[in-house]
This record gives sequence, structure tokens and C-alpha cells, in this order.
Amino acid sequence: MSAENHSPVVTKQAAAEVAGSLPIAFPIQPQNSYFACDGIAKIEIPHAGLCVRGDIVDLGESGCFVKAPAFNLERGTHVEVLLETHQLNVRVAGSVSGLHPHEGVDIGFLSVSPRTARILASLVSELQASSLTSASPKSANLGAA
Repeated sequence: MSAENHSPVVTKQAAAEVAGSLPIAFPIQPQNSYFACDGIAKIEIPHAGLCVRGDIVDLGESGCFVKAPAFNLERGTHVEVLLETHQLNVRVAGSVSGLHPHEGVDIGFLSVSPRTARILASLVSELQASSLTSASPKSANLGAA
């Protein structure tokens, strides 16, 4: 018996049909809101031994934007993120979903445990409430101008 690899031949049409039914490799960002958030994010790249520290700019239940000008990884790169904000430390797996050179990185959360999802939901609700109270005076001032 030969040790050769005998792969089946797949047509482009068949590959396209199968690809349409497979999950996307990048996190899908649901239509949820992101809110301004103060805090620190430590972004670790597993198996590379790299750690980048940045400021959390905004946060939602499915991801965040971190101001990290030195960050330069490809979209789809898997990362571990430690979010330190509002006296909470939350660790979550993620994937680079957008890169803004010299500014920062969008991270979509992956495989969030039920416990972490509850923590994130609570934090996002708190951020939403504080954004509503801080937005009210600004709206009133804009109307008076």
C-alpha cells in the first residue's frame, strides 16, 4: 500500500455550496451596542508569548475596541483578553475582527462561558445606564444652543 494522500476532487460549485453552510472563521458581530468604557485590556497571543496592553475604548457583549497603537496582527488571529474595568477582571477568548493601524484593534469574543456572559451583560447594562445619564445633559445643552 502506498502512503500517498488520495484527496477527492471537488468542483468549485460544490465547494461554494458547502462553504455557504459552514461557520465563518471570524466572529460574527451581532447587532448589539457598544458603550464607552474606561479600563485596561491585556491582549495575549497564545503560543507566541506576546502580550500587548491597551486602553478599553468601548465594550459590548460580543466584543470590544482596544486602543493599542503597537498592535499589528492579522484579522482572525486568536487572542486571550483580560479586561480590567469597574473593579472587575474578566478573561475571555477572542479573535481580531478589525485592525486600525496606529490606533487599535477590534476584538470579537469567542466561546464565552455562561458565567462570563452574565458578567459582560451586567457590565454592559451598567455602561449603558451611565451613558444615558451622561448623554442627557449634553442633549439638553445642544437644544439650548
